Amino acid sequence: MVYKIRGVRNLAFYGPPDHPQSSYPFLDDGTEAADVTCKALYSKYDWLRLESTAEPEAGLELVKGV
Repeated sequence: MVYKIRGVRNLAFYGPPDHPQSSYPFLDDGTEAADVTCKALYSKYDWLRLESTAEPEAGLELVKGV
C-alpha cells in the first residue's frame, strides 16, 4: 500500500532512485509537477545508479563533481 501525501512541494532523497522508470506515486494527484522540487544526495560510489537514471556520460559528469 502506498500512501498519498498532500501538500508535498519539496522532496529530498538519500540516494538516486533504484528504478528510473518509477514515478512518485506518493504525490497527491492535484500536485503540479512544476511546483515540486526534488534533490538527491549521492556519492561517487553511486555512479552505477546515476548511469541508469541519466545517460552514461551525464552520470559520469555528476560523479566527477562530487
